[in-house]
Amino acid sequence: MINRLFSWFNKPGVLEVHIEKPHYVFIHGANQSRVCWNYIIRELELDKDQYTCIEYSSLNAFADNLEEMKSIIDTIPDNSCFISHSLGGIYAVHLYKLYPHKFSSGISISTPYGGSSAAEYLRYISPQTKLFKEIGRKSQPITQSLDIEINIPWTQLVTTRGNSPWLRSRNDGIVTERSMIVRKDVEHVEVFANHYEVLVYDPVVEIIKEKTYKELDNRYEI
Repeated sequence: MINRLFSWFNKPGVLEVHIEKPHYVFIHGANQSRVCWNYIIRELELDKDQYTCIEYSSLNAFADNLEEMKSIIDTIPDNSCFISHSLGGIYAVHLYKLYPHKFSSGISISTPYGGSSAAEYLRYISPQTKLFKEIGRKSQPITQSLDIEINIPWTQLVTTRGNSPWLRSRNDGIVTERSMIVRKDVEHVEVFANHYEVLVYDPVVEIIKEKTYKELDNRYEI
């Protein structure tokens, strides 16, 4: 726990300022679980009361998962920070619209904001798979998320390593760069990692610290 303490002793007129970490809300990607956040949580040295992990099943419809998440968001403190991976970033944007007062910043990692062109083909190969229907470029979860304006500091980590030959343009093995950078109301930061190794990549931990602590500095500035 960084809980940075700024103190200047024997200097009259200067306040001692105690700044705490935000409460983090982690949302994993499709077909993952909260286990994917273990490395980042450990490196951030978070106590159990400093974060919430939201889990969902990719077998369920997007709308059903979103409905279940609402009861969790009701319990978190205001001025929390989203940390989301892949499809989790789409859920994060929808939750931000519903609970704007709950969040002061967000970081998404490898999120396909523009949807997946591959899913549009895969849905015909596996028509029973709901996920393929709901992450296509023209699917409701994707198009509706793009209609939501993000008005808080939000950083999208664009993963640039991987390059699956099954995707036509530059990609991280799963998501194309084009899809990751489609939003213009977020900051884009490139990270040289693939879609999954990014979650155990030290530079990502440092970016999270830089972005979330900076926000706390701004909020508590005296």
